[in-house]
Amino acid sequence: MQPEKKCKKCGQEKQMIAFYTDNSKKDHRSDICRKCYSEKSKSLYWNNPEKYLLQQKTQREKNREKEKDRCLRNLYGISLKIWQLTNKYQEEKCIICQKKTTLVVDHNHKTKEVRGLLCHKCNRGLGHFDDDINLLKRVIKYLEDPIMLLCDSEEK
Repeated sequence: MQPEKKCKKCGQEKQMIAFYTDNSKKDHRSDICRKCYSEKSKSLYWNNPEKYLLQQKTQREKNREKEKDRCLRNLYGISLKIWQLTNKYQEEKCIICQKKTTLVVDHNHKTKEVRGLLCHKCNRGLGHFDDDINLLKRVIKYLEDPIMLLCDSEEK
C-alpha cells in the first residue's frame, strides 16, 4: 500500500498521489490535497478575478525562461543556453531565408537531430515536403522551368 498523508485543509488521510508535487517540502508533496487546492484556486479567482489573473501572468513571466528551457530539453534535447548561443551565432536570422525574425528549432524527425534554427515559414515548408531532398530538387526544377518538368513527366 502507498504511504498516506493528511491534508491540512480537509483533515483527511489520502494517498500521496492525491497531493501535488512540491519540491520545497520534505516529502516532495504539497500540504493540501488536489481537491482542496482546486477549491482554494477557484475561490481565489471568484473573490477577485483581476488580482488572480495578474498574479498568474506575473508568475508565468517570472518562469518564462525556466519553462522554455524545460520545453527545449524535453522536445529537442538542447538547453535554452544552447538555443541562445545558436541564435546569436546565426545573428538571429533564419538559415534559409536570412530574415531576422523569431526562430524555431528545426530537427530531423527520423533521427531527432537538431539542424538549426529557422523561421516558422521555412520550417513549415521543409515539413510540407517531408524533408525529401529529391522532392525539393523537383521543386527547384519547377521554379526554374515549369514546362521542362512537365515534359519530363510526360516522357515517363
